[in-house]
Amino acid sequence: MTNTVTLPRAVVEQALRTAYSLGQTYWRLADSDSFSNHKKADVTEANFKALIADTLAAPQPEPVAWMPIETAPKDGTKVLLAKYDWSSDTGDAAFGSADWKQRVFDETRRKYSSWWCCEGRWSERWGNWNDGIEPCGLAGPTHWMPLPAPPQEPTP
Repeated sequence: MTNTVTLPRAVVEQALRTAYSLGQTYWRLADSDSFSNHKKADVTEANFKALIADTLAAPQPEPVAWMPIETAPKDGTKVLLAKYDWSSDTGDAAFGSADWKQRVFDETRRKYSSWWCCEGRWSERWGNWNDGIEPCGLAGPTHWMPLPAPPQEPTP
């Protein structure tokens, strides 16, 4: 089993730049005929190992998970809203037929497989979860999480 560590891109980029520089220094010193340069190569190797340890010890982004809607802020803060819901297997029943209507409301045919997700906030004015488009509100979100940070400009 392999342990995977996810690090922020900026941390990895800086570590790779530093590692490259340390590698260049190490090989220049290790290829030298001078004993004192060999000792410097050992110091460079130790610095490289410290770089690995420091990089792996860098702060990790907080994992974000869906939380029950009851815990969401109701102060107008924009959040990511989701609803996990059921859909009914109506089989081959004709839409709108008596058989179809019976199957739609038959709880034994329900499957929890339907969901949606969008940005929204609690609207004090309307007393509901709102996406800013429909004042009648969103159809009863069941979960929420903080909005992720917006994308950053690409680096050259």
